[in-house]
Amino acid sequence: MVIEKRRCALNNPVLVPLLLSLGLGACASTAPKDKYSDSSIYKTHPHFIRITDSDLQQRPYEVLGEVSATVQTSPSSDNQAMPGQLSERMKEQASMLGADAIIFARFDAVDANELTQHELAGHGSAIRFVE
Repeated sequence: MVIEKRRCALNNPVLVPLLLSLGLGACASTAPKDKYSDSSIYKTHPHFIRITDSDLQQRPYEVLGEVSATVQTSPSSDNQAMPGQLSERMKEQASMLGADAIIFARFDAVDANELTQHELAGHGSAIRFVE
């Protein structure tokens, strides 16, 4: 009786790295795209912009300009998301200027009553650190 020895394809030193790279490449292509990475209008990524209500005196900076945004919701909607949306819009504006931070940020409620739309406004100074 002759026992036939079968060779496993996974023992091939070339095939295993090839299969791994194909598998990982497929995962990378299905990941959600970052809307800021492919756009040439954003000089810095909004995720890295810091927002503060005071001055940043520990590092020298230059003021690039003022940023402002408003968010409106109806009285029946979830108003907890408003400050986050407002901060994101301000960061997007600052990123177009190439800012590293937004200082002296202020958030004010405008026309906020139970019968009309709620509006939250924010503004601040976009800055870039200088060396």
